[in-house]
Amino acid sequence: MRHVLFATVLSLLGVRAKARTLETIAQWSVLDYALPQNDHGFQYQPENIVMSGIEIAWDRIFVNTPRLRAGVPATLSFFPRKVPLGSSPQLQAYPSWDWHGAGKGDINCTKLISVYRSRLDRCDRLWVVDAGVMTSIDDFMPVCPPKIVVFDLKTDQVVRHVTFPREVLRPDSLLTNIVIDEVSAKTCDDVFVYMTDTLGPGLDYQPLATDKIFSVPTSALQAGPLPFDEQLPVTLVGSKSSQGLALAVDPRDDTILFSPLTETAIASWQPRTNEQRILAYSPEELQFTAEILWAKHDNGNFWIMSSRFHKFFLKNIDIHQMNIRIMRIKGNTRAQISTAFNQRIDPYYSLHYYNNTLGL
Repeated sequence: MRHVLFATVLSLLGVRAKARTLETIAQWSVLDYALPQNDHGFQYQPENIVMSGIEIAWDRIFVNTPRLRAGVPATLSFFPRKVPLGSSPQLQAYPSWDWHGAGKGDINCTKLISVYRSRLDRCDRLWVVDAGVMTSIDDFMPVCPPKIVVFDLKTDQVVRHVTFPREVLRPDSLLTNIVIDEVSAKTCDDVFVYMTDTLGPGLDYQPLATDKIFSVPTSALQAGPLPFDEQLPVTLVGSKSSQGLALAVDPRDDTILFSPLTETAIASWQPRTNEQRILAYSPEELQFTAEILWAKHDNGNFWIMSSRFHKFFLKNIDIHQMNIRIMRIKGNTRAQISTAFNQRIDPYYSLHYYNNTLGL
């Protein structure tokens, strides 16, 4: 009964909520790249390319496009934030096309192979988790060990490069998501990083197969491997109205934002009170929401990345429709905060972080 009631409320309030809260930043029928003019070796099959994640910097929006199938020229790219709203900007390879030789068949394990997610830290550094797997939908071809590469956005240079040894991986590991824990950090490198391995039971807090959300104390994760026959202290947080893929937490009040699979919507859930409500609803724009992001570089607004992934998966996309969108939920639906799109307010300015990686 709870699920039916929630769906009914979504349907009744949907159009009004969508019109009030969703702002389309960029949209594409298929993704377009600013390919290098002097090198035509990059394979480009736009019908095979779909976003899996985004990250918001002060001046750029980063885009992750894993190599799910052949024909992805760059797996990590960006476009400027100051683009006309609703436009279809060309994507530029990050940090340069030299890092994306896999897009033309040149495999170099020190470069980028297939990126599902990237995240910014407080020191303006982009952490990139590289799965090292090509054509993961069609034939799952591991070509390089998975790794983390950290770029300093001030210089676009690498400041960390960590390759994972085989003994810490599963036979078919697929590292897809990354979370940077800076709660107790005193320097740029004094952080913990958590990752998910999609192909087996592991660190995921939110299994897609259930509507339940679980928690694990970070202290337990930071303590290292458990003794034999001991298990992590997993706790049930509660149940959402539906299963869902994308998930984000508002650090101001711990409200959870998610995208229920039962409805094409963005919903919020406060676990302490079990209050659940609709923030946005759109059958056209929210068909498959893969990313909900609390953007600290945009005054705490929430950003949404959605696509018609099912159409890409079945190879029947319609290029006359908009199939990929990056949107924003304006802050006045969550709290009375500024919604100026490019207003630069640095929430970490007073922390005086320093980058000892670069010797500063």
